[in-house]
Amino acid sequence: MKSAGIIGASGYAGFELIKILLNHQKVELKVLNSKNHSGKPVKDLYPESESDLKFTGYSFNEINKMDLDCLFLALPDRVS
Repeated sequence: MKSAGIIGASGYAGFELIKILLNHQKVELKVLNSKNHSGKPVKDLYPESESDLKFTGYSFNEINKMDLDCLFLALPDRVS
C-alpha cells in the first residue's frame, strides 16, 4: 500500500484526484490539505462524495515529516 497526499485538495483538480485515488486499491490517502477548509468533511464541500475523510491543514514541514510515497500539488496557477 502506498501513502499519498494532496495539497490543494478542495479545488476542482484536487477533488478529481480524491475520487481517483479513493478508488485505487493500492493507495491510502493520508493528507487532503486545504488552507480554507481544514477540519471540514469532504462531503461538506462536495456532497456527491462518498468519502468520510476530512480536509487537513498541515504545514509543508509537517507534511514533509510524514514520509508519504506520493504528494500531488493541485494548487492554483502561480501558486504551485
